[in-house]
Amino acid sequence: MSKSSMKPSALQKLLTTIIVIALLASGAGFYYVQSSLSETATQVGKSISESESSGVLNNESLKAQVAEASDASKKALALKIESDDYQNQITSDVKAYAASNNITISNYSFAANSTGAESSETKTPTQNNSSSNASAMTMTLSNPVNFNDLMKFLKSLETNIPKIQITNLKITHDKNYKNSVSVDPIIVQGYIGG
Repeated sequence: MSKSSMKPSALQKLLTTIIVIALLASGAGFYYVQSSLSETATQVGKSISESESSGVLNNESLKAQVAEASDASKKALALKIESDDYQNQITSDVKAYAASNNITISNYSFAANSTGAESSETKTPTQNNSSSNASAMTMTLSNPVNFNDLMKFLKSLETNIPKIQITNLKITHDKNYKNSVSVDPIIVQGYIGG
């Protein structure tokens, strides 16, 4: 066996060189990993920022949609009359529209509601409800009626909120008066809410 002929000072230089190279390599590796992590953190931060800003936009968009739906539901609810006040509501609306259009209502009555009760000022023919959520009112106008005033009155009824719909109407020309008609009892329905 041959003995290695390395002197201790040469061995010391070799080991020192190896340690310095190892330290330089680990420093370079640390720098590379740190810069890579820094870039990744920057990208993740941008992604989070973008998602939060788009999330805020989506949130505002959802709030706007909820507000629109709320407005639509309020309008839909306004089309129906509260069930405990439907006769008063329909009567006051019909009387107001009649007065504003020079129409005189001689009498009116309501069809029996779901409880079987009937309310009327004078007895007139009534119609059964075609829907459990509708209440029929029969009104008799004082004849003859000016045709133009009648058309305005009917339009007022049809465009009323809460919704009133004319379900029965018969008009005949009155030969004794120019531009006047005779109207049989009119049946209207108001749609009742829960």
